[in-house]
Amino acid sequence: MKNKLRILVVDDDVNLRHALKKTFELIGAEVDVAVDGVNALEMLKKREYSMILSDVNMPRMNGVSLLEAVNQEKLDIPVIMMTGESEYTAEDIDDRNGVVLLQKPVSTKQLKEIVENYAKLLPFKDH
Repeated sequence: MKNKLRILVVDDDVNLRHALKKTFELIGAEVDVAVDGVNALEMLKKREYSMILSDVNMPRMNGVSLLEAVNQEKLDIPVIMMTGESEYTAEDIDDRNGVVLLQKPVSTKQLKEIVENYAKLLPFKDH
């Protein structure tokens, strides 16, 4: 059985979640979506993911708090952060061991390239 790239997309924007899910499924990834950090943490307890793609600004739990929780749980998962407007800078995100902070609007082509490049570096596990 071939191991698949599993991506968790976390964003409160339903249209962006849908677009990213479709984009990454086209490259053969399994994609789950979460509406915020709280929802994402629930999903992370049920399934292993190769990568997390998260918005920074969301209700209930923002992306930086999600990243902190992922790090606290010692989950070895690359996290790509996206933001339109945020009080956090790339340096703030780097200090929290984030992979990269992208400014919205982010093109799906750019995200696809970034995800494919990171996927090449990931040791795939049997999921």
